Amino acid sequence: MWIKKRFMRKFVAFALAMSTWMGGIGGVILVSMMLITVFDVMLRSLGRPMSGTYDLVALGGALIIGFSVPYTTMKKGHIIVDVLTQGLSERGQKVINICTRLISLCICFMIGWHLIKLGVDYYDKHEGSQTLQLPFYPIAYGLAAGFFVQCLANIAEIFQAVSGGENG
Repeated sequence: MWIKKRFMRKFVAFALAMSTWMGGIGGVILVSMMLITVFDVMLRSLGRPMSGTYDLVALGGALIIGFSVPYTTMKKGHIIVDVLTQGLSERGQKVINICTRLISLCICFMIGWHLIKLGVDYYDKHEGSQTLQLPFYPIAYGLAAGFFVQCLANIAEIFQAVSGGENG
């Protein structure tokens, strides 16, 4: 039994490390987007707007969302509406929690898988942004990575619920 608990603790720590790493990358992208926007506004006031600002901000926004969701999950930062479950016993709430995490795990895995397929399609067709012609496939792969790390976060939450840890 202690081996299972030890594995679960290590898995949760690994999921937290991956989520934190991706969240950090998302933070760097966010700061970069803010700087790009500030420079674009300043240059526009001088009559020399930056070309491709919209492309960079739009693609960066997608990555920020994909990279921040796993970290938010691991830090229990999502809003939980428990109106329907607050009347249930602790065991009933745990079962509902595990079931919703399993559903989320399946959905996130399917989205990640389809994002990889979309990335391959973007690569094959050489699709990119309008102004800068930045390729879309790295963005699709990055978002897929975010969804796969979200799968790890969901599994970690299931482990925590089963072991009686946080959120359990």
